[in-house]
Parts: sequence; structure tokens; C-alpha cells
Amino acid sequence: MPTIDVLIDEQGNVSIDAIGFSGQSCEKMTAALEHALGKLKSRTKKREYHNVGKQTNKPGIQVKL
Repeated sequence: MPTIDVLIDEQGNVSIDAIGFSGQSCEKMTAALEHALGKLKSRTKKREYHNVGKQTNKPGIQVKL
């Protein structure tokens, strides 16, 4: 089952992990969170991001705000 993990560290930095998505669906699902939380510092597209049509339990994208 796809999930989105939002992690906030002690300094207030936010990371979003989209898990179980494939292709650009992870970006679509995290877009509202990214917009609400502020300016994007970095985006890491993981290997699963490029596996279009295949669901996985590994993170497809990691966003740092």
C-alpha cells in the first residue's frame, strides 16, 4: 500500500518520502504537502521513480523542505 512519510528533525527540517508509488505519481501525491510546507530545497528521484507501472514498497522520491 502506498504511503507518504513526513519526517521533521530537531532543527525543523522536513523530509517527505513517497513509498510504494511508481513514476510521477509520487510527485503528484506529494505536491500539496510540498506547497503547504514551503520552499523546496532538494528532490531526490530514487530508482523506483523510474519503474513506471510497478508498485514497490521502497521510496520513489525524497523531498527536503
